Amino acid sequence: MRSKTDILAEEIWKEYVYCGLLGQSQSLPSIRAIHARFGGSHSQIIQALHTLCELGIAEKRPDGGCVLVNTEIPFRNYSDLKIGIVVTDTVPNSFCMRLLEGARRKCTEHGCMLLISSSNADYDKESDCLQQLINAKCAGVIMLPTVRTRDQIVDDHLCTQNLDYPIVLVDQTYPHQKRPQLIFDNEQAGFEMTTLLLAAGHRRIVFMDANQADRRVAYRSVKERHLGYVKALRKAGITPDPSWCWSGLSWLHPGVLSLHLRANLKRWAKLDPTLRPTAALAVEDYSARLTMDMLAEMGFEGEMTVTGFDNLTQYQLSGQPFPTTGPNLIRAGEIAAEMLFKHIDGQLSLNATMIMPVPIIPRDLQGHIATSNA
Repeated sequence: MRSKTDILAEEIWKEYVYCGLLGQSQSLPSIRAIHARFGGSHSQIIQALHTLCELGIAEKRPDGGCVLVNTEIPFRNYSDLKIGIVVTDTVPNSFCMRLLEGARRKCTEHGCMLLISSSNADYDKESDCLQQLINAKCAGVIMLPTVRTRDQIVDDHLCTQNLDYPIVLVDQTYPHQKRPQLIFDNEQAGFEMTTLLLAAGHRRIVFMDANQADRRVAYRSVKERHLGYVKALRKAGITPDPSWCWSGLSWLHPGVLSLHLRANLKRWAKLDPTLRPTAALAVEDYSARLTMDMLAEMGFEGEMTVTGFDNLTQYQLSGQPFPTTGPNLIRAGEIAAEMLFKHIDGQLSLNATMIMPVPIIPRDLQGHIATSNA
């Protein structure tokens, strides 16, 4: 239980520092004025001001008053807290591991403990992971939601359970979840990646979707990249051909991905060379590397330029390099933790959304460009 003095000190900080009523080097109100605003006894107010001085936010003046000396220092001490994080996997060098590293750094900076749980991209296990972290007395949770099917979106546990519990969602989020969210500007990434291929002379460009034919899933990031892809083509005066959308792919199920990808490539190989797409936006780097390996296996190495997303290091270490995106995932983890701290303190709206840029990493745009693209 927090003492009345600690609560009073935080109320003073929120009112005059966090909300910006007073700036650097300005004096805090008198004890009488603070009493009129917040209540509290004379001794409690003196102790609350002493707490602000101990934190380095204020310092005593010779006349007994206090002046603000550092308005950037947060009031809250998080060293007594446990923070949870639910990731979708723990593969080394993966998207999740880099984001986890950022969250860990921020928790270490604040002196709090980070508890980690993995859903293995399973919706039901995600709910169990969250409950386990709540039971472990975590003050709040950072979550990378697993991708939902349409049925799961309708009855999403994040919309029906633990509604008062602080949760910050990262990446594969959905607006209806009404939790603070950190997302990446995937629409702009799709636009810029397509523009990069157009600038290299490509005019027939495949977009790889991420749905299974028998189990419709809603990959928000892929949907937004597709919007950017279409915008870039239309800006270049190109009408997207429905046959350029290779659906039925799911990188969460490698066996399914391989089957569908191979089927699409076999259909592609049968086309007249002057009509084949000469480039493809893969779902992410794993799909890009798999596509390039299959093309080489089929005897079409260099016949299609392939791009990925997310700069997954393990798929860039062998073979021909390919363009990808470079989201700053470590920084994203830090920001997600900062958002969660604010959420725990009641300083963050449930509708708060942070959008991070996703820069393109061009690398070498090698590969055959058909003469009909000129």
